[in-house]
Amino acid sequence: MREFAKRVFGFSLFVSIIFLILGIFLVFRTEGTINLISSIIGVLLLANGGITLINYFRNQEHSYPIELIYGILVVIAGFVLILNPIAIVSVLPFVLGVYFIISGAMKLKYVLDIKNNKASMPIYSLIISILMIVCGVLFVVNPFSGAIAITQAIGIFLMVYSILDIINYFCIRKDIKMLEDLFK
Repeated sequence: MREFAKRVFGFSLFVSIIFLILGIFLVFRTEGTINLISSIIGVLLLANGGITLINYFRNQEHSYPIELIYGILVVIAGFVLILNPIAIVSVLPFVLGVYFIISGAMKLKYVLDIKNNKASMPIYSLIISILMIVCGVLFVVNPFSGAIAITQAIGIFLMVYSILDIINYFCIRKDIKMLEDLFK
């Protein structure tokens, strides 16, 4: 049991340290980390698309045209990510921005309807609705700054998770040793 637990928790410690390092890079070297991750994904897509195309042309009589289309699209996506690494992070903030605008506008409408019907309306509902719309507009107008903010938030969460997991590793390691001594 002890060897198994040591391996499991040792691997968990290793992963937490990697996540901590990644989190630090995401927070403090956001743009460089985004470029690196996008380039790695681009290379993987390029390889996947290339292999798909090679397999398609080797076995053309047994292949489907969709495989050719898939291979071409994946190769193009790979090249786009390698040549323009910011492309991957520009899409997410734009989509979130549109969502925030629509959601904020709907909530603002409800808040104003409540106010027009002379019902009591908490002021924070109005403020939150307006802030949602403003954030959405900022994400749509400048998606890269939104991507940086999202990436840094992910980095912070990774760092917090990693630190907690590392602390947990040392606590559990002590408890496993104590349990093992009890069962001897």
